[in-house]
Amino acid sequence: MSSDPRHAIINDQPCTPFPEPEPETKVWTKKLIQKLLDENSEAVERALLAIHDRQTPQEQNGQATLEDNGIGFNAFDAFILSSFTEHIKRSTYPKGKRLSPKQLTVARKKIRKYAGQLLQIVAIKGHKVG
Repeated sequence: MSSDPRHAIINDQPCTPFPEPEPETKVWTKKLIQKLLDENSEAVERALLAIHDRQTPQEQNGQATLEDNGIGFNAFDAFILSSFTEHIKRSTYPKGKRLSPKQLTVARKKIRKYAGQLLQIVAIKGHKVG
């Protein structure tokens, strides 16, 4: 797990889960995050990496949820979303193109429920949330 909860690591380079908000966007909300996830493949990848980074090292290695702490993937999603995350980390394709269309469809549907955790990450980064 990264020492800084705001960042995930891809190819030894830190990344944040979302691009900077548009200038007219003053406050991040769950709905705004979900809209971004619905429309932006790179945001889905970055969100997967950010939530995976919140898992404990044991959970990351086992691709499972071992602690019921409300952080990281839930028990139903841990295996598949962890496998997608590992695929993203290994991929040499451009950002937003590292999952297959089928993987992206599954990931996009599942990651929306983590908007609350993603909102926490955005707040930690110093952005306004509502």
